[in-house]
Amino acid sequence: VAKAFMVAFPVKAPNTPPQADFVWRIILMFGAVPAALTFYWRMKMPETARFTALVAGNARKAAMDMSNVLQVDIHEDQKVVEAIARDESTQFGLFSNKFVIRHGSHLLGTASTWFLLDIAFYSQNLFQSNIY
Repeated sequence: VAKAFMVAFPVKAPNTPPQADFVWRIILMFGAVPAALTFYWRMKMPETARFTALVAGNARKAAMDMSNVLQVDIHEDQKVVEAIARDESTQFGLFSNKFVIRHGSHLLGTASTWFLLDIAFYSQNLFQSNIY
């Protein structure tokens, strides 16, 4: 493995020993393992029944998924799913007035509290030497 690293990525720094170069590459690979496992498990996880029914438009698969999860016999109703998907009250764009009315206060509240937290945090780090 070390030989493959050295052939593919030769050491560029003249004062760096080859062992140090090998170690940081191994550490970097170990850091990628949790991300790769999370990605794999997320791809294996089934979608929610709401997404499957309303976005994908597959009421039959949504009913099967819910039957497996709840261990209850559920029958699909494609007409109801199509009616909900065509309902104009649930259709609005990201920058529309309806979005601002429904979610604007929550978005503004969250953004402003994060902004105030950033001011407190970064000002503490900037002026910490003056305080001490």
